[in-house]
Amino acid sequence: MSISDHHLGDFLRKFIFTVLLVLLCVPAFSQGTAGATDDKAAGLPLHLGIVLRASKTTFPWQQAAATELVRQLIHNPDDEAFVITAGGDRPWPYERLDWDNKPDSLAKFIKGLDKNAGMPEPFKLEILSSSTSETREYLTKYEGAPPETSVFAIVAAMMKSDPKPARHAVIMFRDPWDHCPGWGSAYAQYVDQRHDAVMSILKSVGAEVYVIGVEDVSTRPQMTSEIGATYGATQSNDAGGALRRFDEQFRREINFLLAAGRKNMERLSKETGGEVTYGTKKNYADAVPVMVGKIDRPNTATTIGK
Repeated sequence: MSISDHHLGDFLRKFIFTVLLVLLCVPAFSQGTAGATDDKAAGLPLHLGIVLRASKTTFPWQQAAATELVRQLIHNPDDEAFVITAGGDRPWPYERLDWDNKPDSLAKFIKGLDKNAGMPEPFKLEILSSSTSETREYLTKYEGAPPETSVFAIVAAMMKSDPKPARHAVIMFRDPWDHCPGWGSAYAQYVDQRHDAVMSILKSVGAEVYVIGVEDVSTRPQMTSEIGATYGATQSNDAGGALRRFDEQFRREINFLLAAGRKNMERLSKETGGEVTYGTKKNYADAVPVMVGKIDRPNTATTIGK
């Protein structure tokens, strides 16, 4: 499978037809119950996709973790993997996207990835803020690629590009903030629909989605640093107290949104037969063995799509 053109607009025009054709015309691998088949015991190879998350802060850790994952999970010539990045400020720069069964060449490719360049991301919540000593202004902005042309659809198309029988697993580095429902019922409904669409795409190829949760604080709204410090010092008519209460409530709302984002990530994984684990140590050294243990174990009965 190849991707041509360095510009996102041309890339999407050339790629969207291929993605839609593959998703619509190839029979679904897993709609309903995957059954009690033990893929490992049946001798099926592993087809593994690894999706990093473009980030100016966490990307080196992701690269180190991804390298260790391919070294531990790609065991024999029949196992194969591909690696891509989601999001970023620049489009994906490579002309081809191919399967590879050599851990060393996969590691080399991972090392060369650009922390700012990636495939279209369907989930992107941003809260813009403007604060002074007397006012607080926040604007919710939600944007992202349509699910059917996003990195999730590209993952599904890659899984279907190799028709050989295999177990399909995807490891994704995801920030729960990206999956937050935002404020208001309209945003929540919109985000729910996007998750439904993404899960439908992934289920169509029987892909088990395993998520390594990364807490990228650079994506969080910029909070005022004045809480508990200068409120009331220059305010009249209890304006300082009102601002304090507003900021404290805003902080609680952010925590609520993060919790909802984690729930959405868990839903994405569990409903496709995978799991979520959070990494906190350098290079996500605590998350890697968990992922390896989940994917490399004999696959037990998994119900998908109920």
